[in-house]
Amino acid sequence: MMTLDVLISCCNDSVSNVPQMLLPEQSGVRYIVVHQQFHTSGDALSVLALTNRSDVLYVKSTNKGLARSRNLALSYAEADIVLFTDDDVQFLPTAFVAIKHAFSDMPDADIITFRYCVADGLYRKVYPVKPCKRNLMNIFRVSSVEVAVRRRSTSTLAIKFDERFGLGTANPVSEENIFLADCIHQGLNVWFYPATIVCHPDITSGANWDIQTSSARGALFKRVFGPSGFVILSIFMCKHSAKFGNIAHFFRAFKAALRGFLYFRR
Repeated sequence: MMTLDVLISCCNDSVSNVPQMLLPEQSGVRYIVVHQQFHTSGDALSVLALTNRSDVLYVKSTNKGLARSRNLALSYAEADIVLFTDDDVQFLPTAFVAIKHAFSDMPDADIITFRYCVADGLYRKVYPVKPCKRNLMNIFRVSSVEVAVRRRSTSTLAIKFDERFGLGTANPVSEENIFLADCIHQGLNVWFYPATIVCHPDITSGANWDIQTSSARGALFKRVFGPSGFVILSIFMCKHSAKFGNIAHFFRAFKAALRGFLYFRR
């Protein structure tokens, strides 16, 4: 029987969201909850609710950063498949069955990305209608809550999240995109499968377009593509220019992205 570890990252009082996220116990499914706690007002009742479940492994951490949280969760994972997720999603009742079915249906897939909806079955993204392979040019539309991994594939190559990226760092974006890029660079097969697994609020950190996140995107494209990434970064910024509101803001953001690109060291 294929097994699944669901890796949930939460921080401080957001642990209170986690108990209501969990589905009823299912054979072969375990939750690994990494709780990064930096102050003493953590929700003790929520922690108790988690530790009272036999299918939950609760891990407390004082380290900061979402990528660190995901790496810590990975270090505890033992299942065939691991699913990355956050503390603000709601799993569909059929999610885990759909994930296992996808990996059984696609035995050559090392990583599979899925769909998420925002409300009433609506989607904030346009997804392919059929399974298709991911590549370095289309992984940037993938969100972390869509990603499931055949654990043996990434553990054999010791692929981890780059802890210089993600929430809680100076580059608060795209730790999941870099992870996928590293998998592709290492020759792993990354696929999309058209099944919806979670509902997620229609606000994500990846939607931010301020100066800090623009600088982080510059570092991101340097990290993934090296020096040639400047051309791709320029195209990316121009493509999303309307999101900056006005031309002055766009040029400030573009300057920040260029600075982030130039100063980042791979």
